[in-house]
Amino acid sequence: MGLLTAWRIHRLQRRSRYRAQLRSLPSGLLPYWSSSAPKEFPGLPTSPWFFMRACEGLMLFFDCAARRGRCCGLPSKAADSVWHAWTRFNAAGLDAFCVQHFGRAVPHLDAAAMPVPMDVALQNTRDAIEAISRRTPSDLALPALFILDSQLKVPGAPPLQKTKSDGGDCGTACGSACGSDGSASDDSGSDAGGDSSCGGDGGSCGGGGD
Repeated sequence: MGLLTAWRIHRLQRRSRYRAQLRSLPSGLLPYWSSSAPKEFPGLPTSPWFFMRACEGLMLFFDCAARRGRCCGLPSKAADSVWHAWTRFNAAGLDAFCVQHFGRAVPHLDAAAMPVPMDVALQNTRDAIEAISRRTPSDLALPALFILDSQLKVPGAPPLQKTKSDGGDCGTACGSACGSDGSASDDSGSDAGGDSSCGGDGGSCGGGGD
């Protein structure tokens, strides 16, 4: 890693809302991700800087999923690539990390198994980000997580979209689908089957799709 990259990563960790989480990432995760992620996501950049930005996006999503108590969609394949790699690298360690830093585990759920349409899950993520960052719903700027792939030049990511009115595909990759009590939620108040959607271990759930 070059000095400039190391400085950029240090600055990101120092300024990030999730600096404690970023400094607590498993030491072996970066090399494991860099060797395995491109096999699942062809053409994915594997620089340490890309990894840290993707991790910060994943931390924000975990925060959304843990707080929201409803289905949340992850609109970033960069962040999803870290989630997939971490699950293979050490699933139990990932669960423990999420419990320590976000209060609950965030198990992974295939997008096809989401109990609500992905556009609903994505809106829940936007609402959660607005609550976390204290943005107003009328703010036209897309949350950073929704443009992360475009900023990082992930293959297949749409042109950079800065406002909600731009529309288009945000590169949806994953979602979460559990209620605040650990049961799966369909966002309408009905039980969607916590055991089948969440693996019976509570928390929020996530899923990856193409």
